[in-house]
Amino acid sequence: MNMTAPPPEPAEPIKANKTQTKSVESIKATICSQILERLGRPYHLFKIDTGNVGGDNYRVNVWCETPPKETVKNADGMITQEACLVGGYVISDSFYIKASPEGGIVSSSPPIKKKY
Repeated sequence: MNMTAPPPEPAEPIKANKTQTKSVESIKATICSQILERLGRPYHLFKIDTGNVGGDNYRVNVWCETPPKETVKNADGMITQEACLVGGYVISDSFYIKASPEGGIVSSSPPIKKKY
């Protein structure tokens, strides 16, 4: 007599969670606006990158333009500051964010403090 286990019951289809009503792009936009509210708006703001790194966790980078620098020499004629012929971009602030399903910032590392 061949004794085998009965086939498993088919899994129930996954139903959409009511809290998952916002799209990822909408959540990213909400996070960006909250970052600017809490941090302030940098004078040379270029863009804010918001990337989902899994679940409700996001990496947020605030990019600013850097103006071209001029060579500065001291009284002895020595260069005290490097010359930069063109401007560039730097990440002025970076945060690891835990967001609610609606995009509200639940926690941040480092904490977001008014800077600008």
